[in-house]
Amino acid sequence: MYLNSRIVASTVSSASLIAVTAAGLAACAVERSQELEESESALVTCPITVDPFKELLIVHPSAVDDARSSNQLNGPWSFRRLISEMTPDGIDPADFVLTWLNEWKNVSTLNGFAVETRPGINVLIDAWPKRPDGTLDLARAPLKLLAIVNRVDLRSLEKPNGEGRFIFAFQNPSGGSRAFTIILEYNLPDTNGQTAAVWAERWHALGALPFGEELNQALESITSAFTTRGANPTGANGSALSQLRSNEIELNFPWELREFHLDATTGLLLQATTTNTPDKSLRGMTSTFTTWLTDPANRSSILAGTHKVPAQFLGGRSQSDGTAWTFPNIDEPLRKAFARATCNGCHSGEVDSVIDGFYHITPNTRPDPTGVSNVSAFLRNTELPRRAQDLETLLCAPVLPPPPPPVSLVLRARTVDAAASTSSVAPHLSLINTGDAPIDLSRLELRYWYTSDGAQPQSAAIDWAGRAPSGATVTSAVQASIQTTSRGGQSHFVRYRFTAAAGSLALHESIEVQSRFNKSDWSSYLQSNDHSFTASTGYIEWNRITVYLDGVLVWGVEP
Repeated sequence: MYLNSRIVASTVSSASLIAVTAAGLAACAVERSQELEESESALVTCPITVDPFKELLIVHPSAVDDARSSNQLNGPWSFRRLISEMTPDGIDPADFVLTWLNEWKNVSTLNGFAVETRPGINVLIDAWPKRPDGTLDLARAPLKLLAIVNRVDLRSLEKPNGEGRFIFAFQNPSGGSRAFTIILEYNLPDTNGQTAAVWAERWHALGALPFGEELNQALESITSAFTTRGANPTGANGSALSQLRSNEIELNFPWELREFHLDATTGLLLQATTTNTPDKSLRGMTSTFTTWLTDPANRSSILAGTHKVPAQFLGGRSQSDGTAWTFPNIDEPLRKAFARATCNGCHSGEVDSVIDGFYHITPNTRPDPTGVSNVSAFLRNTELPRRAQDLETLLCAPVLPPPPPPVSLVLRARTVDAAASTSSVAPHLSLINTGDAPIDLSRLELRYWYTSDGAQPQSAAIDWAGRAPSGATVTSAVQASIQTTSRGGQSHFVRYRFTAAAGSLALHESIEVQSRFNKSDWSSYLQSNDHSFTASTGYIEWNRITVYLDGVLVWGVEP
């Protein structure tokens, strides 16, 4: 376990939080401004204990060998279930997997660079158990769960909450693991108020639980939030999958890593360029890539691990053939920082120590009741302490009050006079609170948009206003005024506001406003060209009358 006792400023207006980089190489700290007076801040100690093998990297057999990882049972942590959750509608998950596997033999170029086929993929496909119709049997998928991983430390602008991951190893028909692992990397969703701090609390709560069913239930609740279909409503197939990566020497020599993305058009899992890893043809030579690499403007981000290799240099596979990343006229600190951030550099001699050749979590499991001996020394001694520090920082951040619950309103409207032309427009409005908290009516404004069809002076009046279901009258607390506009071809809108005497609109309570407006000479309005006009004489939901909370539109469509 790692214990962190941080000093956190309870007054944050004069403090700044240094964000963790996407690669997580910098630790967070709370900096006090030199101008901060001692009297402005009360300092408190925030002791946090992180259990890395419960909160960051779960490899314990009681979890990874649990029935939840069973393909036969279609468990929520099984390869079968995870694949099914990301498969496009109307496609058999078995065909989806076969299309993915065939990428190793069908892709010969990517991003303008050569990609060698891996003939061993045919052996793997042939050995995969089949259903009676000859298709892949995912209930007997030859993949074993090795680890579940919390990577909230990878948060960035593109991934505000970081990632959650599953690592699997391909199995031999005769037993034991193949030299082939895959990792499914999901974006942790940021919808519905799910912030990095919220995710940090979820993962951290695992540390207080004993290994076994209680921890597994809590962990399943966490993982389901990012693996189930719909976790990312705007993503391909509704999936939060960011990428799938492979690491193998099973299919051919040398060791090789590849990356696959869900295609936005087809929804299939297709090969993509490898993140931050240039094609190997650029190694050891002077090129436009080395011009970018040695540009002083890029140096600080490379050393900090926050850089992004430009897309035009990225290769379609990352191989480790014993040759290091070297370039002419580059100093060692810069070379080392760049190389460690590449796929093959991270899984080779550029880091302190890998395990079994090219892994950080080996598929060649040891007889260890904790699973920890299957983890590389680099992860145990360097990476996990850094990730623990990052998690501690999130957990120790000043606790801010929760945001107010979102406002949820429905406006219904009707008219007293549905004629196309009238000398007195009489909108009746009913505003209903459908949310989870009372709403201060003085913060609301309603607008009825229309054209005046003339230049005569106009006036508006409230005939009656009251609450339902109580029936309390609040007519004097509602104000109506005529305002000019040029928006959407309309010339005016009636602005309805509530004074403080109106109070709050309680949950499921409604307030009805009966109003009218007219010209000084009582000439007619043509209602049919008014944005907010409804011809209904009975109340209907109506989005042509707009509602604003503190000036922000919360209901309706403006002209």
